[in-house]
Formats: sequence, C-alpha cells, structure tokens
Amino acid sequence: MQNQKCVLPKRKQSHAQASAIVHRLFDERKIAAAIFDGDGVLFDSRNANFKTVLQVVRNHRFNVPESEIVRHCCGGSPQMILTTLVPALKSQHEKLQEMAIFRLKKKDGTEVWVEDHGRHVVDDEGNVLYHEGVLRDITERMSAEQALRASEAELRSLFAAMNDVVLILDKEGKYLKIAPTNPSLLFKPSDELLGRKVHDVFPKHQADFFVEHIRQCLETKKVANVDYTIKIREKDIYFYATVSPLTEDSVIWVGRDITERILVVNALRENEEQYRNVVTVSPDAIVIHCEGKIVYANPAAVTLVGGTGSEDILGKSPLDFVHPEEREFIRNRILKIAKGEMPSSWMEERFVKLDGSVINVEVISVQTPYQGKSATQVVVRDITERKRTEKEINTLAHALRSISECVSITDMDNKLLFVNEAFLNTYEYEEQDLIGNSIDLVYSSNNPPEVAQEIRAMTHKGGWRGELLNTKKDGAEFPIFLSTSIIRDDKEVPIALIGVATDITEIKNAEEKRKSLEVQLQQSQKLESLGTLASGIAHDFNNILGIIIGHASLLGSLPPDRTIIKKNSDAITKASKRGAALVKQLLTFARKTDILVESIRLNDIVVEVSKLLGETFPKTVNIELNLEDKLPSIIADATQIHQVILNLCVNARDAMPEGGDISITTFKVSGDLIQTKFPKVEAKEYVALFVDDTGVGMDDETRRRIFEPFFTTKDIGKGTGLGLSMVFGIVESHNGFIDVHSELGKGTTFELYFPLPYKLIESDEPVEEQSEMNLVGNETILIIEDEELLRDLLMGNLESYGYRIITAEDGEDGVLQYSQHQHEIQLVISDLGLPKLSGFEAFKKMKLLNPEIHFMIATGYIDPDEKMKMLAAGVENISPKPYSTEYLLRIARKILDGI
Repeated sequence: MQNQKCVLPKRKQSHAQASAIVHRLFDERKIAAAIFDGDGVLFDSRNANFKTVLQVVRNHRFNVPESEIVRHCCGGSPQMILTTLVPALKSQHEKLQEMAIFRLKKKDGTEVWVEDHGRHVVDDEGNVLYHEGVLRDITERMSAEQALRASEAELRSLFAAMNDVVLILDKEGKYLKIAPTNPSLLFKPSDELLGRKVHDVFPKHQADFFVEHIRQCLETKKVANVDYTIKIREKDIYFYATVSPLTEDSVIWVGRDITERILVVNALRENEEQYRNVVTVSPDAIVIHCEGKIVYANPAAVTLVGGTGSEDILGKSPLDFVHPEEREFIRNRILKIAKGEMPSSWMEERFVKLDGSVINVEVISVQTPYQGKSATQVVVRDITERKRTEKEINTLAHALRSISECVSITDMDNKLLFVNEAFLNTYEYEEQDLIGNSIDLVYSSNNPPEVAQEIRAMTHKGGWRGELLNTKKDGAEFPIFLSTSIIRDDKEVPIALIGVATDITEIKNAEEKRKSLEVQLQQSQKLESLGTLASGIAHDFNNILGIIIGHASLLGSLPPDRTIIKKNSDAITKASKRGAALVKQLLTFARKTDILVESIRLNDIVVEVSKLLGETFPKTVNIELNLEDKLPSIIADATQIHQVILNLCVNARDAMPEGGDISITTFKVSGDLIQTKFPKVEAKEYVALFVDDTGVGMDDETRRRIFEPFFTTKDIGKGTGLGLSMVFGIVESHNGFIDVHSELGKGTTFELYFPLPYKLIESDEPVEEQSEMNLVGNETILIIEDEELLRDLLMGNLESYGYRIITAEDGEDGVLQYSQHQHEIQLVISDLGLPKLSGFEAFKKMKLLNPEIHFMIATGYIDPDEKMKMLAAGVENISPKPYSTEYLLRIARKILDGI
C-alpha cells in the first residue's frame, strides 16, 4: 500500500458535515469509526470510541506481532498503530471482504471481542484510494453466545443421558425439533419425522389424540400429563408424557417409557385379582382380624361357622368362635404371634359354630397389613371329617394288624404301601424289606403265566378270588387263597389295591389226605361192587372156559374135517372174545386212576355196563334199556360214570331178592324244567339218566338218609353204606343233580342230571383204523414174552406174514438178544410184566445201546401216569391185551413205516 497514492476530495466542507452526522450516530451506538488512506494515514477519527476500542496489547485475528502492538500501544502514537494495523486489516479484508470478528486484549488484561465492517475504496484502475471501516465491541454478545453454546453442550449431554423422548411440536402436531435422547423410543427415525405432522405418521385416532392434547395445553397454557401406548417394532410401549407450552404455537412434549412399571403394576393387579379370587373360592376359611375384631371373611368362613352372610362374622372377636376350654390358650398365642415371639404353624383347635355345635379345625396365622394397620390373617380348615376318618383308619389299622390273614395294600403300580403283622410273620420279611417294593417279590414263578394279569384285570372289575403259589423270604413256596378288591376315592377313582391272603398249606395237606381217602374209599367201593358180582363173574368165566375146553377137545378127537374144525375154532374164538371183554370191563371198574374229564357218550357207557350186568346178575333180574337216539355227549369222567351206573344197578338188584325189572332211561331235558326242583341249575340243557327198579322200595326216613356216608339198610358184612354217598359225590362233582323217589312195595327211581356243555370237547379216544393196509413184511422183530404158548403163537403168526422173529423169555434175555442182534432188529414187541426185568426197564437198557430203537409194549393193565411216563421216555406204542394178530400187525407196520 505504500506505493499507492490516495487522492483527497476537493470538497472537504461537505464531507465534514456529513462526517459529523456519522460521528454522532457512531458515538451513540459505541461504534469506533475511522478512515485510512492507502499508507495507513488516519483520515478521520473523531469518534470517541476509537481509542477505547484500540487500547490493545495483542491481536490474535490479524497475526500482528505482539512486540509491535505492545510497543506502539505503550508508547507510540495512533499514527504508529495504524501503520501496523492497516496492512493487517487490508490483508484480512481481502479475504473476508466486508466483515471480520477478532479478540483483543486491553491494557488492563481484559479481553474484548471486536467486529469489523470495512471496505477498500478503489479508482477506476483498481487502485486503493482509501480504506474505511467500522469497529464494534461485541464482547457482551460473544459472551452470551459462548454461554448459549455451553448451555447447548450441557443440554446435549443431558439429552444423551436421558431415556425420555423430548419433542417440540407445533399446534398442528408438526415435529419441529427432536432431542437426541433415546432413538429406540421413536416411532420412526428422527430424520423421517422432522417437518412431518403426527397425522402423517400415526393412525388417525392416535394422531387426533396427540393433537387434542397439544391444543388443550396451548389453550389452557398449563402443563398437562398424558398416558398413551405406541406399538414400536411389534412391541407395545407405554408412555407417561408431560406436555408444556413453549411458545404460543408450540409445545415441549417429554415422553417417558413406563412399560416396565406398567407391566409390574399390571402383574401386581393380576396377582391381587388372582389372590382375591383364590381367597374367595378357597375351600378353607380365611379371615382377617384387626384390633380384636374380624374385618374380613371369605364365603368359606361363613359356611364354616354355619352363617348365611359375612354380617354373621364381621365385627365379632375371633375368640367368639374358639371353644371355651381353649380360648385363653389361643388368646396368648395370638398375642405372641403378633409380637413375633412365636412362629406361625398349623395347629389343631376346636371351634364353636353359630348353632353351638363343635367342630375340629386346623388353623394357621400370619401377620398382614390392613388399611395401614397391623392385622392377622387366619386360615381355618375343617378337619372334623378327617379326624373321624383317621379314627376309623386307626381302628381299621389295629384290626388289620390283629387279624390272622395276611393283608397287603398296594398302589396302582403294584408297590406295597402296607402289610400287617400276619403278612410279615407268614412271609418272614421285615417291613422295610417290603414297603415301596413290588408285590411281585412274593409271587411264585411257578404260577401259570396268565394268572398275574388275570388277578389285576379282575381286581379292577371288582375283585378276584382263587388259589395261587407265593414264596417266603427264604424262597420256600407255599399255597395261598387270595381275595382282592380295589380301593377308590370319593370320586370313584381307583387309588389302591387290597389283598387278603390265607396260608392254606395245612388245608391243602388235609385236602390231599381227604382226596387220597376218597380215592381209597372209591376203590374200596368199586371192589365192593365187584365183590357182589363175584359169583356171577365166576359162573360166567366157568361157562366161557367150558366152551373153550369142550371145543378144543373136539378138535383133538374129531376127524380132520375143515368144516368141523372151523366151527369149533370159531366157537373158541367167540368165547375168548367174550372172556376178554369181561376182563376189560372188570379192569375198567377196578382200576385206580386219576379223574379224566372228557366228552363221553352216556349211552355207550350204559350199554357197556348192561352187558356186564347181564353176564353177572341172576337170570331173574331183567335189564331194560330206553336210550334216546343221538343223545348229546356230556363232559365227565367215564370211569366214575361207570361206577355210578353200576352202584345204582347193584342197589336195584339187592332191592329185588326174588327178581324183578331194572329200567335204565336216558333223554335230554331243558334246564328250565328242572329249576323248580333244583334252584342252582345254570346250564340251558341237561342229560337225564333214570334208573328204576321194581324192588321193595323205601320209607321216607330211609330215603332222606340214603346219601349219608356209612348209612346202610343191609345186614352186617353185606355193605359198607358208601355206595350211594359215593354216587352223590360223583354227580355233584360233575355239577349235576340227583334225586330219588320211592315208596314201600312200589320200587325206587333214581334221577340223575348232567349239564350239557355249550361247546362239546371231543374225546381223545383213538378210533380204530379200518382202512386197508399191507401187513406183510420182511423186517426182523424181537418178541419178549414170558408166556411160552403166547410167545410161540406170536412167532408163528408173524412169521406167516414174512417177518423174521427172535424171541426172549424174560427182560434180561431180551436185553441180551438185542445186544447181540441190534443191527438186525428193527422192532421190539415186549410184554410189560416180565420176570427179572420189566418191559420198561428192558427198554431203558436197550435205549442206551441204541437211542433210535423202535419199541412197543403190550399189557393187560397200566396206570395212566405210568403210561405217560413210558411214552415220554420213547416207547412208541402201548397196546392192550388181549389183541388180535391183525391189530398187532397194524401197529407194528405203522411203527416200521413211520406212519
């Protein structure tokens, strides 16, 4: 600027006048004004504020060297200051054009802020003519702005720490400002809300709600509190807001998230409601007493004391309902609980109801606040019925412990809950060994596999009764009779099972003895019956032997005529078959055997017995049969039915010493027709067996006693009195019925009825094979028979069919022959009753030599158990004696051919 020249105005007078007016204005407004030429020469500075403003020590804004400013300000003239300042001003204004703000420090050390408004005046060529400027002291304004900025910073920090939503909204609900507080509580990001109205953001009903509260706040010019809910990111947020007027057209809306508090309040409210409902519907009586008076009672409390409404209880002392004998004790207990000197616990008391009756109750008390006061809440439970039940249970428990039967109670999973002393003593367990364990602990594995399920199923249906095996602690097995039933609660829901068991070891032993005795008695009775037939049997056998001997002697003395020989041999064969049949019948009656229940034809047995009786009874006794055709089979033991018919017929014969008629009748009858006579009839149909005689009959006294054991009308030595009692027992064991009709001089009729099964059980009696079979063979057969004639007969007959025969005369000889020829012998036929070794013993020794041996036994009689034992051991067939050659060959052929 030093090279530029400033041209002064020619009309200084006009300029001076104008300058005076400007100076006056600047003085009034504390503005420093000056005009500098291009060389920094002060052109005009008559303003009083200039010196005040320019009393500086350092200029930060213009980068004036501190030493220069200090020097000029401390001792220099204004001319020197301007010389230094103006170039800086010029430089600065070239950058800032018209205005600059900078900070100065006065001589006294205080800082001032200065605002400079100036410009360069240039000629047409761009040369600076002069610089004119105005300086303003803006220290106060700058201080205010700094304070404002600090305040804003504090607000920003405060907003950053706040969780509240702070909004400035106009009266139309437009977002003017949004404080940077918690953006997660904004319905949308702030940049999407600013400048928009709430109606542009929220549903209409919600936006109307906000605008309505804004307008109310502006109209009343009062702070308003607002509760509202906004769904933000699919979650309901509860707000409590304060709406405050800001200007005439805007408000500050501060919303606080109170969701957690609302949820807590709602939960408390729900808990209170639930508690109220629980108390209301509680079956236990609940009362609250405060300052000695009952102030609350639920419906159960009213019912407990026999009231009709809460007014029957409220206002009364709780002691009014306590039994007089216990009031003092309860009063002291209430005081101690209130003082915290006694813990709250259930306690049994007696209450007196409004009608004066006494009940047993269980009570527990706790301290609780009530309307700002300390009170006591009492829960009362009526246990009158429970006490009565406990008494009954105790009585029952004592009874169960005292009885001799074994009592057990299990839960629905078969776990033992209770056993009495008899159970422990019988099973030899300790109580701790059983309780909580399964009842299967004492169940024997030798019971049928389906019994356990049957017991459980039947118990659920009402109960099970029967015999089974149990085991003691040491594993010893014993029989019991068990009776079970189910225990149900008040709602008929099964809760437990009870079993009562009786050790029947002694009973079973006695029963076995009784059965053994019965068998002996039956056998004795059989032999007795046969004894009565002995003379007839002997007579019949003598006749048979006479026929055989006579025809045999004729065969030896008559000429060899084939016709005569065949006639005599046929007579011998017929007589032999008759004798064999008689022996078979005798064995059937006399054999000792177990009961074999099967489907039998009653008519066949009647016919068989009648043949025996026809051979043995005197010719003066006539036997007549009236048998219904196609009579259904019954389920019975054939041997016992044989004995029944035989005994009845023998009695009939004895009742006719001069002879007479015996009539045996069979027919089918409906159960309904005989039910009036026999009320215990269960089957729909029965088979009737009537035995009539024309004997001397019986009087009423004898008829009433004829089925008693050992009762007899016969002379000593002629009867044991067991015949008819045995008949009665057999009929009853077959679920049948028996009745007798008799009059003196008019004979007797025995009526027997046997039930028909719903489904017939077919008999396992083998059917004789009638089909054609080639009986010829070439195999080697060993025959072991001690009867020489029979042995030779068998050998001759079998050899005639092509077989090679080896014989042995006893068991030892048979084993020897087999050991020598076992590779040749393909079949062994042996008698059972042999000398030295029985047929079965011989078989067992041979089986050791050859496990694949084919062996059959022939015998006149064999015990059923022995028969099963032999078959199980490997004997392939057991045939009855006597037998025909054809029958023997058929059996042999089947064994050899593996049929």
